Amino acid sequence: MNITITHMITSGMNYCAGCVGGHGSGNTQTYVVGRVYIAVVASAGFPPLQVTAGPNLFTLASQMVVEGDKYLGVYTYAPLTTHTGAFWFEYSPNGSCGDYQRGYEITGVPNGTNGAVAIRQIATNSGTSVDPSITMAPLNPANAVMAFFINDAATFTGTPESPFSTLWDEACGVYPFSTYAMQNLNGSDNTPTVTAASSTWAGIAIELRLNRRVSIA
Repeated sequence: MNITITHMITSGMNYCAGCVGGHGSGNTQTYVVGRVYIAVVASAGFPPLQVTAGPNLFTLASQMVVEGDKYLGVYTYAPLTTHTGAFWFEYSPNGSCGDYQRGYEITGVPNGTNGAVAIRQIATNSGTSVDPSITMAPLNPANAVMAFFINDAATFTGTPESPFSTLWDEACGVYPFSTYAMQNLNGSDNTPTVTAASSTWAGIAIELRLNRRVSIA
């Protein structure tokens, strides 16, 4: 079975002064049993968006911080039944801010509690340099990689290394904060790298485990 990654929803880039409450409360989605959902949440200028109150479904898998106030979080969810639910994240107010969320539906991967088994490995890195890069352990053949980055610049304007392709390249125009993501659905490249200008950055890369079927004859 092949891995497929389908974009579900985007919320942001948003700008707000004294934000309060939750984002995504009106974004009702259908969650299908047997599939895994990945949410990527970035925020700047206030504490990270959290899965706290409200109709939350996702579990935090990994989080990185840049300069103490720019956050990147990867969340997972695997439903036990097919149902509808809101794409919802809570945050706390702290002055001017930018925030950004994306959701993806993944098929062809094993589940586990809230999608934990679907992820074979998570690797992180951070620095102040050109060309953000994350070094992962060797990949299993045919597994997919998704890599997510944030930085402290007004633009990312990145170019993915081959064979990766860009998922998004977004900037918050009123706050020095940008996000970038890319994917490779089938390959052995375990060092996802994006060509970009120098900035202070952080990144999270995940390897999605192929749902292999074994037949005994």
